[in-house]
Amino acid sequence: MKGKRALRRNNRLIEETYFTQLFEENRFIILHHIRKLHLYENHDEYYQIGCIALWKAANSYNPDKGSSFSTYAYAVIRGHLLSELKKSKKLQQRYEPTENIEVTENNALEDEQLYVESVLVNLHESLTEKQMKWLNAYVKEGKSPKEIAVQENVAESAVKAWRRDALKKLAKMKGNLDIR
Repeated sequence: MKGKRALRRNNRLIEETYFTQLFEENRFIILHHIRKLHLYENHDEYYQIGCIALWKAANSYNPDKGSSFSTYAYAVIRGHLLSELKKSKKLQQRYEPTENIEVTENNALEDEQLYVESVLVNLHESLTEKQMKWLNAYVKEGKSPKEIAVQENVAESAVKAWRRDALKKLAKMKGNLDIR
């Protein structure tokens, strides 16, 4: 049992020494690709990816295939760096932060007014002219029946009648409207 552990530890040391030597001899390939691909942001991250690719190349290299190790390592490192570059670009595009839009009371009021106006346009077909006068003045301008009466030069009771009849029609139409 102790012999196997010592053998594994010895093999690990040989592998580490072998890879350290291999790394020193081929580290220029990693740096070359980082420069060639213009990877100036996250330089350390891409350097690490290149080191891992070199290690993978060392483990998967087959001299019987006919190419030298440096040629094989060149292709493997380039492939890994390009793969990572594609992933990061895709993530950057997918999760690109949008401009911060401040939601203010004015924006909320504008949205509400646009919604109210679109509903009012749809109601114009169903309500009479006088009922629409009441609805526009009440909803858009926030006027009371008395103020509407003065504006339209009619009795306040007439404006209240417009309101009553409009509300009856609105109650009947409620199922057909997109009301919040």
